[in-house]
Amino acid sequence: MKTSVHLSLGRVSNLPTVLTNVLSAGALAGASFPSQGWAPLAVAMCLFYIAGMYYNDACDEEYDRTHQTHRPIAAGLISQERVVAWAFGFALTAFSLVYVARMQAPLAQGSDSAGWLIGALTLIAFIIIYDRHHKNNPYSPVLMAACRLSVLITSSYTLSGILPLPVVGAMLAMFCWLIGLTYFAKHEKNINTEKTRRTFQPHWALIVLCLPLIAGLGLSVQAPVVLVPLGVLCWIVYTAHKLLTHASGHSKGRAIARLIAGICLIDGLFLAWVWGISGALASLVAFFLTLFLQRWVAGT
Repeated sequence: MKTSVHLSLGRVSNLPTVLTNVLSAGALAGASFPSQGWAPLAVAMCLFYIAGMYYNDACDEEYDRTHQTHRPIAAGLISQERVVAWAFGFALTAFSLVYVARMQAPLAQGSDSAGWLIGALTLIAFIIIYDRHHKNNPYSPVLMAACRLSVLITSSYTLSGILPLPVVGAMLAMFCWLIGLTYFAKHEKNINTEKTRRTFQPHWALIVLCLPLIAGLGLSVQAPVVLVPLGVLCWIVYTAHKLLTHASGHSKGRAIARLIAGICLIDGLFLAWVWGISGALASLVAFFLTLFLQRWVAGT
């Protein structure tokens, strides 16, 4: 089987967004970087994401045969059973690596918190629930957001043994961004016609997307460098909203891709707040890397 099939199934172009999730949670939890625990945890979260994407295709097999015949299972490039087996293998490996990271992380040494275990199991549960029940589900944006929040929770507990208030703040900002993003993504194909474009009024989703920007303004009072990722986020919201409500076809796909890559910059608000210019630059690199990779592997 071609490597491109695995890349498509895993939607690997979005992995930089997972890495910044780990970085922001660890930084806000007080974990020094670099130190032991970071590497296995980062790999684990990436594998959890890939497992979720594989299982997503397996669950969408019937839908894809009608609506997305280019997807690997629908195209006959791999069987549904093999995809499920790969997803299970990735998830099992990821869980083992979270345990390794928890045992290595200096801040977590001596802590008897089971937060890392609860977080990892919760992440697995939300991945399964989302993949099995996201079609025609009005609550799917919440389920998608819950998966990402579980990454932040697991990362914080794994690297530090605690879930401090700054991580909770980052979770709220990420929740808002993902709710808005997922809403726009779900309606992307429904606003391609002139009729639906006129009646599509995503005002509440746009407001939700902007809430993290307000949080970024607050953080910039203490750390002006936060304005770097914040400025790019403002550009993303403006251009994505314009493309989604006035453009058509491929332009709408580009808008969703930008919003997905924007996850890196939501993390970047907090990374810049904690790590200064290095945190801001890390988020920008991850953001542009995501956009670059999406040229070869679709992010949705």
